[in-house]
Amino acid sequence: MQESLMWDLNLKEKIRNFTWWWWWWLLFIKDPENPRRSRQLMILWSTKNVDRIIVNDIPWERNLPITERPLGDVEGAWAGGKETRFDGMTAAWFFDGRRMHEPFVLEKNDFTVRRDAGGERGELRPESEHGLTLEGDPKGYRLRIRKDGWDLDFLMTPWSDFMSRQRFKAARYVGKYGYNILRIYGSKLAGTIGHDGGNEAVSGSAYFQKVMVNAPATPWYWGTFHVDDGSYIDYFNPHIGPPMWRRTEAPRSGWDWGEIRLSKHMQFYHAGEDRVHEMRKLKVRKEWSADGLPIFNVLGRSKDGRTELELRLASYSRAYWRFEQKYLRWFRSILYYNEYPVEVERAVLRDAGQKLDILDLGPVTGNCEHTWGKLL
Repeated sequence: MQESLMWDLNLKEKIRNFTWWWWWWLLFIKDPENPRRSRQLMILWSTKNVDRIIVNDIPWERNLPITERPLGDVEGAWAGGKETRFDGMTAAWFFDGRRMHEPFVLEKNDFTVRRDAGGERGELRPESEHGLTLEGDPKGYRLRIRKDGWDLDFLMTPWSDFMSRQRFKAARYVGKYGYNILRIYGSKLAGTIGHDGGNEAVSGSAYFQKVMVNAPATPWYWGTFHVDDGSYIDYFNPHIGPPMWRRTEAPRSGWDWGEIRLSKHMQFYHAGEDRVHEMRKLKVRKEWSADGLPIFNVLGRSKDGRTELELRLASYSRAYWRFEQKYLRWFRSILYYNEYPVEVERAVLRDAGQKLDILDLGPVTGNCEHTWGKLL
């Protein structure tokens, strides 16, 4: 991993109107009343290298240039480190086990990010009357949200080497166009949820990614899943085609056909065997529940056909974000970004004639994304 990636924006490769940076945590909070359906919290701190973008009908206009400065010896704990300042937005949704709070947070902020001389320890602080802060290092990251009678305080600590190792990946398409991503597949979560005078101790797990995208945003399917025994599943399927021309937030559309897959990837890490199963063939098919939410049927196969992973993922809530950006003066592009807490109804691995029911390993919790539209 390159030095200080967790806290740096990488300004050398930015592209006007395209570059998008974000820190993103997804928390799976155990619900004792329903172990197969976790409470979930998503929080995103983000900025984009554009003059103006609209998020859920709230216009954001850049008023603070992105600046960096070294921190000298007089900066105390941050001596020898670096400070980055910029403006952007903080967004969050929270499914409390019964209903979705959406948005839980959606506000424009000026941000200060500091990191120490080693690059591992840092903090991200919006200038806000609410908490919304992230701080820490690989030994533990603390997230705090205080707003409107809520006080949420979470600590994410290492789970296992496979789950909590920081993984960096970068891809280039043409020139500077491409992306880079830092991911932590899973951390152990402990904390408290305070609301209107009450305070509840909670536990669970968390997923993290820090992303820089230098490309148009096109539709994708994505999912991530934690198993109680430390196993892990994810898949990713970006695509182009008719779904790019969808213009409404409705989950179902006649434009949902003809996807041209840009890449296909699925993996399952079996903690009991300390083994990763990779699948490079992927199909995602949707059906619909009685309450109008999608059920994702996902099938992954290895290149040699010896390994197959089948998932059935039933949504029990939904949060969505609408991003709108003008381009070519008169035209606008819109991306609908949907996140679905899901109950894993089926998770079966077949490998070289052997069958494993992953649900036998313990409760599985996860989230699916489905986006449509585009941002150009």
